[in-house]
Amino acid sequence: MNVKLKKRGTMFHKFTLVILTVGLFPVFLLAVFISYTMLSRYEVAVKTNYEQAAVHISTNLDNILDNYNTISKMIYSYSSLMEGSQTINYLKADTFRQVIEEENRSEKISAFLRNVQTVDSFIYATHFIGFDSHHQKLAYHYSMTSTYFKDEEIFESDVDYTNWDKESKKLQVVPTHKNKYFNGPERDIITFARNYFDIRGVIGKGKYVGTIFIDVDIDRLRMLLQTVNVIGEGTYYIVNEAGDCMFSNDENIIGENLYDKKLNLQNTKEQLSIASDADEYGLKVIIIMDKKTAFMQITVLQKMLFFAVLFCIVLLAMGSIWFSKKLTNPINKMVDSMELIENGNFELQLPVTSNDEIGILSARFNQMLTTLNQYINQCYVAKIKQNEAELTAVKSQIYPHFLYNTLEVIRMTALDNKDEKVSKMIQALSLQMRYIIGNVNDFVPLSEEIEIVKNYVYLLNCRIDGGFEFHIHAPDSKEIMVPKLILQPIVENAYKHGLKPKGGKGNVILEVERKNDMVQITIMDNGVGMDEIHLKQLNKNLEGNEMGVKNAYNWQSIGVKNVHDRIRYIYGEGYGVEITSSQSVGTMVQIFFPDKGGSVHAKDDHC
Repeated sequence: MNVKLKKRGTMFHKFTLVILTVGLFPVFLLAVFISYTMLSRYEVAVKTNYEQAAVHISTNLDNILDNYNTISKMIYSYSSLMEGSQTINYLKADTFRQVIEEENRSEKISAFLRNVQTVDSFIYATHFIGFDSHHQKLAYHYSMTSTYFKDEEIFESDVDYTNWDKESKKLQVVPTHKNKYFNGPERDIITFARNYFDIRGVIGKGKYVGTIFIDVDIDRLRMLLQTVNVIGEGTYYIVNEAGDCMFSNDENIIGENLYDKKLNLQNTKEQLSIASDADEYGLKVIIIMDKKTAFMQITVLQKMLFFAVLFCIVLLAMGSIWFSKKLTNPINKMVDSMELIENGNFELQLPVTSNDEIGILSARFNQMLTTLNQYINQCYVAKIKQNEAELTAVKSQIYPHFLYNTLEVIRMTALDNKDEKVSKMIQALSLQMRYIIGNVNDFVPLSEEIEIVKNYVYLLNCRIDGGFEFHIHAPDSKEIMVPKLILQPIVENAYKHGLKPKGGKGNVILEVERKNDMVQITIMDNGVGMDEIHLKQLNKNLEGNEMGVKNAYNWQSIGVKNVHDRIRYIYGEGYGVEITSSQSVGTMVQIFFPDKGGSVHAKDDHC
């Protein structure tokens, strides 16, 4: 495996680093300190500016609300209506309650609503909803802009009259909504309302009579924000305690609930948030400013400062590189040559162009490379011959071992049954012998390997009267190439050391799975299994260097060891056989090798 080493820093690089550190690093630190000091003070100035803007908007908003609060109290100052002309004195007694009970109340109430609207040019419409002494509901609406009132239900829905707080004695503010209940073009309206009580009797316990609603054009609040002058462009919100947006310079959010929109109104790294305290009407001002926009000018100055420092560093580095170019070129050529050698080019020779230290180093390196190349060639050829010899020895043990066991099964069956089974068994044996001896190709499709195992199981069942059940789940078996005879020894061991000592019928399951460029073959039996001590000894023998020779190294069966060794010889040390077992439960043998599809290549093994 080739490992690419990083080039060490040259003396020139170190020298340049010292110059940059000692000469320009303090300047860079000073630039950073000045930059962030400017940014910090600028942020304080911007925050102060926005706090003053929020206070200014909140104060003017209170003045506007106080004005409409005074207008809403006109209903308590209604005096009289004289025949032939209307005389109204809003500074005398409460006679509006008496008008509600009169027969011609519609004309008088409409006249009152009209007079209320004339008080302020931004009042779009006035409304009164209440009840007379007979609990009959009254509803009157007036607008000088639109004379046609369309739908009472729309109006009461917009002001939420069903859930209206009829006990409140303060000015109530209805969230911004559209004037859909009047004919004409739609516009945004904010509604102020005051409950009207019968003030006769005990003070503070008057009976609810109705509510006057005053629709105000949202342009009144738009004019308020036009007087604000702050740094940058922020987003302004006038909201109530429930999060309803009464007004904003973002037209798309007017009338929406900020909490439902899940707007972030807190201070973050990206934005600055300023909020005033809620006034007596439950409204507050929130200003959100994008820091990137607010700090754009100071950011430009920061970038210019950093660019100047960086420009000095680049000039110094370029000058140092130009000055030392002739000194570093010979060393760079040597490093480039070493990289080619790391990639396997051992025939390369470094040029020796001088008698100085670099020339001597190049000559010695060439001598070392020649010696190393000779050693690698000798070791590689020897290793190949050793692997071929070991693989041949393993095969020479597996093939006779398999034939002897098979012939023994046929012999015992012929002696016990004395019937025509022998002919079928001999036919199965001939197929197996042709598979082993007839074709010398080391690799076959997995489907052929499974067919040989099925023949072996058939022969074995002829001997034990069908007591061996063999289940196969092997998709894509025709596409997987495997070494010959890696399954039969495992299945044979499953019977001899697992199912046979248990007695009775037994099951062996063969499963094949392809994943992550790996083929995993699993062979499981429900035999007697083995205890932990025997399992550890078996796995230890598998990982040992001893060959699987019968009656040597405590091997009772050579099959599993030989299969494990063959897999490792062909594919490498990372592959082979793994065994797990539980006593009285059964044993599982797993074979792992790379998934190479229809092509198989032996491992690259270096000395």
